[in-house]
Amino acid sequence: MIVELYPSEILYLQDSISPIFNNGIPMLATFRDLLYGDLSVDDIRTISVFQWDVRGECQWYVHSGHRRLYMFKRLQKQGVVDTITAWELHKVRWGSVHRKNNSTTGGKSVVIRNDKSFVGNLGNIIKRWKNQHHNEDYSQHYETVYYDTSSTSSDDYYYYRYY
Repeated sequence: MIVELYPSEILYLQDSISPIFNNGIPMLATFRDLLYGDLSVDDIRTISVFQWDVRGECQWYVHSGHRRLYMFKRLQKQGVVDTITAWELHKVRWGSVHRKNNSTTGGKSVVIRNDKSFVGNLGNIIKRWKNQHHNEDYSQHYETVYYDTSSTSSDDYYYYRYY
């Protein structure tokens, strides 16, 4: 069954992930392409999730797609992704879940393995995107307003007004 979820409501089973997908493509390259709109979330393989009753409360957990979930969560923080489509698993082998479940944070976060510069590089991608995105938004919300003064041409004096 397909479910629509906020990435922020899905927890991780693993405590760490590789910065490179199984097909050899770096997460940072894919994240950048998603952030800038060169790729759509629909171009990314759907993650699979399941519900697990932990201490009387049902929580969503990712079964496969920890790296994809990491990217979706970062994109959600930037306002690029609202919800994602996921495959809901109803029959889960609990032995495999318990083997995978090595999270020390209750599934709230993961660490990127073997790439100490990953978080800094991710931050730089986001920073550049925000600067570019802000400048694009800024120019779309401003109009040029000309003053008409008696001593000079109206084209000599102008300012930008936010609307």
